[in-house]
Amino acid sequence: MATAYSFYVSRYAHTEYKRVCSTRGQWINGQLIEALQAINDGRLGINEASRIYGVPSRTLRRKRMLENPRKTAMGPDALFGKTNEEKLVRHIQKLEKRGFAPTRDDLRKIAYKFAIALKTKTKIQHRF
Repeated sequence: MATAYSFYVSRYAHTEYKRVCSTRGQWINGQLIEALQAINDGRLGINEASRIYGVPSRTLRRKRMLENPRKTAMGPDALFGKTNEEKLVRHIQKLEKRGFAPTRDDLRKIAYKFAIALKTKTKIQHRF
């Protein structure tokens, strides 16, 4: 089964979203808000607003039901949090500067050890 998104570990080990489907998420927050206002005012139905404003009808239904008119980031949140992930990136960059460029397996081991260390300090629930 093909998915509409994929993730890869970049050179600096943080998770980056790589768009596979070029049409997903191409609408902007203003379009979503205008479409929801038109629907709530009764001027347009969901399908018609979807066609006019370029926001998927399923997204309009979900955002209307949740009363959340914001466009959120695609993909999962950073596992370690932004600051901890930046620490990990800096550590890997230091290794590279000193001539010890880690392989993909090394990156996985470093991330695992980092997650274990964070779990003991902050009770983080890692996924490995």
